[in-house]
Amino acid sequence: GIDTHTAREWREIYVGEMRRIGFDRFLLASDWPAMTAPTDYFAAERKALPVTDAEWAIVCNNLAPYLREGWKTRQGNRLATDI
Repeated sequence: GIDTHTAREWREIYVGEMRRIGFDRFLLASDWPAMTAPTDYFAAERKALPVTDAEWAIVCNNLAPYLREGWKTRQGNRLATDI
């Protein structure tokens, strides 16, 4: 259960799963708690998560597939605006 680990331990478990899955599969999202600016929130996340600078850089530079150049035509995908 959630009470079996400290917040620090949960963050370490979370980052361990990120490493297992691959940092290239994670995105900084826009669903942060809107009580602060995104830059402040992401700075706090960087400080709280036990990731390396290189790992954090990967996450910060990731781009959702549907925002990448040519994704729509390469994949034959349709966007909600196309419907």
